[in-house]
Amino acid sequence: FTSFYSTNNTSSMLKFQSMIFSLLHMIAKSTDEVHNQVGMATISNAIIFLQSNYNLKFRTKDLADMCNLSEPYFRTLFKKYMRVTPTEYKNQMRIRRACEILLGSDAPVERTAEIVGFNDVQYFCEIFKKITGCSALQYRNGTPHNKKTQTILNMTQFGIHTPVDKN
Repeated sequence: FTSFYSTNNTSSMLKFQSMIFSLLHMIAKSTDEVHNQVGMATISNAIIFLQSNYNLKFRTKDLADMCNLSEPYFRTLFKKYMRVTPTEYKNQMRIRRACEILLGSDAPVERTAEIVGFNDVQYFCEIFKKITGCSALQYRNGTPHNKKTQTILNMTQFGIHTPVDKN
């Protein structure tokens, strides 16, 4: 180390600086990979919870607390790996289940909304239409027949994805 700095050889100093920068780059890349793995594991735990408890009443802060993260950082990680916010993901899970209920039973829309965790049927109808492109009754009756309503039970149609590897 001192031999590089004790000489006035510019070439040797540039080589030394290049080695240091390469080493720092490798350390930074390694650190990013570790953070990426930790982030994916954390979000995966939240996804498992959401998939099992989508119909329960909870806030994003509750999920963040469960993961021992601040709410803003949790939202950032969730969006990074899932491409949607935690609330959007929960609503997509709820609407996906509502679609299954609507096609598999004659439960009224109000009851379907309640089963999947919506307390306000009007809000349920608004979210349902936003995600599916049609009303709950139109969906149940198979009208309008468009690509969106025909493939609505496909998880990716809802934007529901498995965690994204950001490497």
